[in-house]
Amino acid sequence: PRPPGSPAGLADAMRVAWRPPVYPAVDVEAITASIGHVPWNAFSVAARTEGEDAGKPAVLEMYPITAKLSVNKGAGNRRTVDHVQPWPTLFWLVCPVLKARVSNLEAVGLVPLVQAQIKSDPALGSLLSHQHGAYAAWRWSRLEDEDRQLALSSGWEERLLHTGVAGMVDPCHVKCFHAHYAHFLATGDNVIGHWVHQALALGMADAALEHQRELQDLRQQAGAGRAKAPVGPSPGPPPELQERALQLLRACEEEAAHKPLSPIDPPDAGPAPRQAQSPKAGTTGLHATAATAATVAATLA
Repeated sequence: PRPPGSPAGLADAMRVAWRPPVYPAVDVEAITASIGHVPWNAFSVAARTEGEDAGKPAVLEMYPITAKLSVNKGAGNRRTVDHVQPWPTLFWLVCPVLKARVSNLEAVGLVPLVQAQIKSDPALGSLLSHQHGAYAAWRWSRLEDEDRQLALSSGWEERLLHTGVAGMVDPCHVKCFHAHYAHFLATGDNVIGHWVHQALALGMADAALEHQRELQDLRQQAGAGRAKAPVGPSPGPPPELQERALQLLRACEEEAAHKPLSPIDPPDAGPAPRQAQSPKAGTTGLHATAATAATVAATLA
C-alpha cells in the first residue's frame, strides 16, 4: 500500500466526493480542547451541551469515509496526512465531562455486567440488534453517491453497511459505553445509550467513582501501591451497584418496547441536533425519565 502523505495518497484523497463544512471558531475551539483536533470527516454537531456550558459540541456525527487522518506525534505535535479509509463510528462523544463520567461506569466493571445481561435476554438482544441495523443504514445513507461507489469498489461495504454501532460485528457485544451513549444523544435510539443516560442521572457514575476511590485507599493502606499510583482494573461493581444497574437496564428495555422501531431502510436525512446535558463534577446534571426512575425506585424499595 502507498504510504499516507505520498503524492499518490493525495490523489486518493481527492477521490472522496464529500467535503467537510466550515465550523464556527467557537466550535473549533471546543472540539480541539476536547480531542486535540477537528476531524476532517466531522459531518455535523449532532448534540450540544446544556447547563452552564450550554451550546458546546457534545457529539459529532462523522462522515463514513475520511480522506485525512490526524496523527499525534507526541508532545503536542500533531500533523494531518492524506489517507482514505472507511470510518464506521458514526457518532463520537466529545464532551469531556460526559466522557469522564461514562468512563467511571466502565472502570467499575459495568460493561461485562451489561453485556452478560444482553446475551441472556433474547428480547433485549433482538432490540439492540435492530438498533445496530438502523445505525448501519443511517451510516450508508450519509454517503454521497460517488463515495458509495468508492466504498463498494474498495471492499468497504462490509464495514460500512453490515456492522453496527462503532463498527461492531456482534450486536450483543458492548464495545464501550461511549459509542452507545453518543448514538443515544444524537438520535434517542439506543437502549444501552439510554441506560447510560439514566445511570448518570441516577448518580451511578458518582457511586462508581466513589467505589474506585475506596479501592485505591485500601490498596494504599495495604502497601500495594504508591500514593499517586493509578487505580487498576476493578474486581467488579459492588453488589448494590450491580442490582441497580440491572434493574435500570430492564426498565430501559421495557420503556423501549413501547416505542416504534427505527427503520432499517436508509433514511433520507440525518437526525436533527439534540441537546445533551453536561453535568458538573460532583453533581448529576441529568434527569432520568419518570417511567424509568419510578420503576427502579419501586423495585429497589
